[in-house]
Amino acid sequence: MKRRTLVVAILLVLVLALSLSTTSCKKKEEPAVETPPETEVVATPVEPVPETIVEETVPEPEPEESYHPLISKRYPWVIMINNHPDARPQSGVSTASLIYEILVEGRMTRLLMVTEDEEALVGPIRSARPAFFDHVLEWQGFYAHVGNYEYVKQHPYGDEIKDMDQFYHAGRAYYRETHRKAPHNMYAPLDKLYAAAEAEGYQIELPEEGLGHFNQYDEYHDYGEAPAATSVSFSYDNYTGLDYRWNEEKQMYEKYINGKIMVEEFTKEEIEIGNLIILRRPHSKMPNGVHEKVEYLGEGEATYFTGGKMYALTWKKDDNKTPTKYFIDGKELILNPGLTFINVIPESLDVKIDG
Repeated sequence: MKRRTLVVAILLVLVLALSLSTTSCKKKEEPAVETPPETEVVATPVEPVPETIVEETVPEPEPEESYHPLISKRYPWVIMINNHPDARPQSGVSTASLIYEILVEGRMTRLLMVTEDEEALVGPIRSARPAFFDHVLEWQGFYAHVGNYEYVKQHPYGDEIKDMDQFYHAGRAYYRETHRKAPHNMYAPLDKLYAAAEAEGYQIELPEEGLGHFNQYDEYHDYGEAPAATSVSFSYDNYTGLDYRWNEEKQMYEKYINGKIMVEEFTKEEIEIGNLIILRRPHSKMPNGVHEKVEYLGEGEATYFTGGKMYALTWKKDDNKTPTKYFIDGKELILNPGLTFINVIPESLDVKIDG
């Protein structure tokens, strides 16, 4: 019994020793895990990023277009110019700022030249006609004509017309040229006409406020998209054909009368036209049954040609003395550079426009 107990004890000791030996071997096989020493973390300073300011891009404003009064220095001369075939070409046309063409008796027309030039020789000059008086008043100008002063006096505002008729007021300024026959040879130099006006006691220089009638751009202004108008043709009498033709090279209109270009009489300089207005108005006869009467008061529509294009205008005239105001797209019209022609035509007259 004791021997058995001893054997069991020995076996237990052996098992225990074997177990300890196995554990010790396993511990030797496992590599030692070294803990790295703690490293001090030094913070790197971060450079501040400058704030990016995004500026709004404001488009540059378009430069304002400059303009000036059409008549800017002195009261103009408004001159009745003969337009009979024997009186063409006329003198002084190239110095004009604006010219009206209006029907007179015999289905012919005359021109009313508006100019403040001081030196030009103008002519041939003819007699007064009632259909032109409203325009004389609009410009507050000196009215140069040869005869028919009685019609001026009969006008409701005749006393306000600065009449410079050859027979009554400025005879010494007028003279007859010899290269044409009467009545197509009456001329006057503008320097002598202005001297005659001064002798009559008239003020020559404009007041600071000006006339308030038509301004003109210093450079060409494009009014925008519009139908092309390279030719504007019509006739007052079905015999004399008027044709305003666009010259692309000159960027101006030229006027042809029965196919012959309009020129300055003595220099033969071709007349360049920057603006053309066609104004349709009711026409009738004066009480004498001879002279044309044109109704200018009220408001309505007109057609404007410039830059080889055609634009619609509206207009308004309150009374016989105040300027006719023209409007384009609701704003008062400022003319382009160059001579301006205004053709006043009967309402039924046919106008052909080629693009």
